[in-house]
Amino acid sequence: MKNSTCSTLQAAGIAIACWLLPSVGLASVEVKGLYYDLDEAEQTAVVVANPEKYDGYVTIPEDITVDGSTYHVSAIADCAFIDCHDLEMVVIESTSLTSIGYSAFERCYSLIGIYFAEGLKRFGYEAFKDCCSLQRVELPETLKTIGDRSFLGCTGLTKINIPESVHYLGDQWVSGCPLRLLIAGHREPLSIKAGSFKGLNKEFCILCVPEGSRQDYQTANVWKTFPRIVEGVVEADLCGDQVIYYVTSDMTMTVTGTGAMWDFLEYLNERPVTELPIENLVVEEGVTYLGDGAFQNETLAAISIPNSVYSMGSFTFHHSKWYASQPDGLLYAGKVAYDLKGDAMEGKDVTLEDGTLGIANSAFLDHSISSLFIPASLIHVPTFINNFSDGVYTKFALLSDVGSIVIDPENKVYDSRDNCNAVIESATNDLIVGSRATTIPEGVISIAPFALFNVTSVTFPASVTRVDNLAFTSKLIHQWALDDYRYDAAVSPIETIVMEGSTPPAVALLPLIADMPYMGMFDTSHFAGIRNPKACTLYVPLGSQSDYMNADGWKDLNILEYDPNVGPTAIESVRESNAASRQIFDLQGRRLNNASSHSIIIENGRMRIQR
Repeated sequence: MKNSTCSTLQAAGIAIACWLLPSVGLASVEVKGLYYDLDEAEQTAVVVANPEKYDGYVTIPEDITVDGSTYHVSAIADCAFIDCHDLEMVVIESTSLTSIGYSAFERCYSLIGIYFAEGLKRFGYEAFKDCCSLQRVELPETLKTIGDRSFLGCTGLTKINIPESVHYLGDQWVSGCPLRLLIAGHREPLSIKAGSFKGLNKEFCILCVPEGSRQDYQTANVWKTFPRIVEGVVEADLCGDQVIYYVTSDMTMTVTGTGAMWDFLEYLNERPVTELPIENLVVEEGVTYLGDGAFQNETLAAISIPNSVYSMGSFTFHHSKWYASQPDGLLYAGKVAYDLKGDAMEGKDVTLEDGTLGIANSAFLDHSISSLFIPASLIHVPTFINNFSDGVYTKFALLSDVGSIVIDPENKVYDSRDNCNAVIESATNDLIVGSRATTIPEGVISIAPFALFNVTSVTFPASVTRVDNLAFTSKLIHQWALDDYRYDAAVSPIETIVMEGSTPPAVALLPLIADMPYMGMFDTSHFAGIRNPKACTLYVPLGSQSDYMNADGWKDLNILEYDPNVGPTAIESVRESNAASRQIFDLQGRRLNNASSHSIIIENGRMRIQR
């Protein structure tokens, strides 16, 4: 009870002291936005609080010049940045800076990164408390003292190291942090307090220790409570929100965690997860997705992928030794159909083998196949892929050129009902992938991007309420030109659209790909890829023309009404009749000798209102 009381009083004292700092005028000088106390005798400067609070990006220099005198920046004062809620980044350039005071950065909620120069020796208790946006911290090799509760409540912190130079590790220093990777630099386990890791969920944290020291850590007090201790790690980092990788000295990479990896093909930056010459890859159970371009290492020769992996990005293993050694044909990586390697399957029927869990994003890129059969086991069909070449950033449809799609009726995730030659997500009734022969069955609610990219005519049942504005194009191109960008879409072959519903479906970027880079930059009021909208005829039920003419996307097309009891075929036959002579028909295709006023007629193949 005594310790608890003292701790409470101490915390109260810190809060009062920090609150008073700005008002007692400790800062004696301001230089380039930073406030300092100067020590004339030692020619040093200490960073202190800004009465208006620091924000944005802050760089702490090696030295400052005041009235012709140079002062080395030697410390950050207690509470100097406390409650600077808009502070985002701190770069410490000063190698003379040896100390960071208590609560120096406490409650800097927006602080996403802090970079330390070599030279720092200590930071006080609760120095970074509640910096909830911090994710990864690299502590310098000169650090000796890590204060109590220094990273308490840093709820985004997933990776941190303990340099071999550290002599004191404080109580609860990472309490409440979701650490996934803790890197210890001491070859002999540091003697620490029983409460050093109190409040840390060690079940999901891997402790990386120097080669040859694993057994010592497994028997050392406190350290032995970590359920997973790995030695000989030469590189380790996060590669997903809940996924990490580490490479050991034998050049084996292990990927572990739960959920999806990040993608590693971003814009024009192609790079694998690591530049180390890894030779073996072991993915552990729990990982579900391997990212774009993640393992393109030329040295990678062997892979081990568990059944939890049901999805892969684009070109995940391309350019690796493993990929080069595989035969042409349908290539699998674990239970994922990874690639149609070579041209052996061109124009052929492709059947995914029983047990296949997913299709990699780039599996069918630039391949023309007759048909695709999807087994009951498949649980993941990607909806688009990425491709990068010659400064062009492209979003492609999944199946560049396939004649038909058939899904095993026993599949619980997808269906191809009514011979629609498409992939429908059964639970949501979203048509997510199409083919050259796609038709839309009754019951489908939404149409995904690129789903109808290869059709010339299509009928929308009344059940469809949402259509992505990229539905009719095969790709979205993002071209960089200096500091500018331009988005363009491939030309759609669509010529005829028949609507069975009187209410226009909404046209928008669907949540399916709401996180794509073009979100918010592409005009969603028009269909992308339809270069000459008036050359595409949209048939709508009688009485609904006005609604369609006022609806985004649809209003651009050539809109004609038809009688649902007869269908649009009567109009088509009339349009093909002798347009040279003056012939008048009603909407049912019946020829008229004359037309009454205020009626809708077809004259010489064109619809008009008789007035």
